[in-house]
Amino acid sequence: MASTLRSAIRCTNGSRASFTTSTRVASASRRCLSSRALSQPCRTPNPNLRNAIKLQPSNFNFPTRQLSTVASDPKAVALEIPVFQFKDILPHGELPPTKTLKVNIDGQPFVFDNVFLRDACTCNTCVDPSTQQKLFTTSDIPIDIYPRRARVSDGRLKIEWSHRLTKSAIPENLKSDYHWSFYSGEFLKNSATPIASVKSNMSDFRRIYWDKKIMEKEVFWIEYEDYMKNEVALAKALRHLSFYGLIFIRNVPDGREVDQVPGLAERIGNLKRTFYGDTWTVKSIPKSKNIAYTSLDLGLHMDLLYFESPPGLQFLHCVENTVTGGESYFADAMRAAFMIQATSPTVFDTLTRFPVNFHYHNDAKHYRFSRPIVVMKNPSENYHPQLGIDHINWAPPFQAPFTMDNTGAMVSKSTHWRKFLKGMGQLNDQFENPANQYEYLLKEGDCVVFFNRRVLHARRGFDAQSGKRRLTGGYVDIDAFESACRVLAERHPDEGRQDTTGFEYLTEHAKDFGYTQWS
Repeated sequence: MASTLRSAIRCTNGSRASFTTSTRVASASRRCLSSRALSQPCRTPNPNLRNAIKLQPSNFNFPTRQLSTVASDPKAVALEIPVFQFKDILPHGELPPTKTLKVNIDGQPFVFDNVFLRDACTCNTCVDPSTQQKLFTTSDIPIDIYPRRARVSDGRLKIEWSHRLTKSAIPENLKSDYHWSFYSGEFLKNSATPIASVKSNMSDFRRIYWDKKIMEKEVFWIEYEDYMKNEVALAKALRHLSFYGLIFIRNVPDGREVDQVPGLAERIGNLKRTFYGDTWTVKSIPKSKNIAYTSLDLGLHMDLLYFESPPGLQFLHCVENTVTGGESYFADAMRAAFMIQATSPTVFDTLTRFPVNFHYHNDAKHYRFSRPIVVMKNPSENYHPQLGIDHINWAPPFQAPFTMDNTGAMVSKSTHWRKFLKGMGQLNDQFENPANQYEYLLKEGDCVVFFNRRVLHARRGFDAQSGKRRLTGGYVDIDAFESACRVLAERHPDEGRQDTTGFEYLTEHAKDFGYTQWS
């Protein structure tokens, strides 16, 4: 018999062990196993398996279910740990030192670093069961740690580690001198590929880009009572908001006596306090300190880009509106940026690098921040890196004079300046094209909610003498919105799969994001 095995081996004692789990897992290290290391006679392998080998007994007593388990439930998927590539199994079933553990998931091999696996342990010694917070630092793990034993039972991969932590918030409660960690098949599967990792952590939301025609068809309205009291209806609204970045709430109670924005906002998260207060009122006033508080035409823009962390969501509740004019209109800035990315990639690249200065210097306040117009997602948050636009920065009313380019050269000497201007002009053409704008005259009792880092908002000029126009606004950070989405997705997973009231996250094709809707 050859001393090196080339196939997965099922170790049994004459009967099959079974469990139910949601994924298929098999693991082994990079080394090879000598046939003399096994003592348990193995069941004759399935003749349909390629390179199947039947092992003979040896003198070493290897523990039953040490390396494999077979699921009897046809709906469950088997976990197996093939033992090939271990050079030797040491006495008492101990595995030789390795830096990694190879795991087969649904028949596909994946390699996991030992320190990564030890760091991911969620037992009560490693993660406090009450606070759900980690009790050690990654650097407390010895760099040469390896599995002494690896088993599959009860639907989980179990590893006995060779080393203790160098330090922990509470002493390790060990029945022996070694720590055991347990990993579900679902965790291993979600940790195996970038796509699975992003989807399982819900760190990237599906987006559907829109123009006037699409939004007129897809515009979403929810009744105030449903928004405030019906969690399933709220889940549907937030799902649509994650797709399009824009929704409307109707029949909001009168806000002249009682501000309704805090209650609306806090269905998603805490209000973000700024120097305008927790909420603020938009109306025309003499000698205004902000162009929004005039009756002038207010072009497409985003709010508070001169902050280090601008708000993610904006609420605008129409309290009164009897003036002539003053229509609100919106545009999907990400759609415009994507079109440039698809048609002029070098110009688009400049838009992701060239800094634009934003400031607010008035009323004894001086805020300032520089950022590029287009900001891309971190690759770890998006598995379409070439398409991963995270947010846009566009606020002409609050734009300060340019200073330097992304290389540190003064703008007047920059070799990138003209290309940046070309890209900025192309973006503006997209924004100002009426075919890309959705316009609506807010009525009393309406509230619009939109992504401040994606959807541009604007207002037509109005006749301040013709009546009253008063809006109340507030902000919520994007982190709070994403948290609410994750919680509702966990509570209503079936609705998401049925494409009704739940949430959808990334799929494997860019077209499913709406990335190709512009064509």
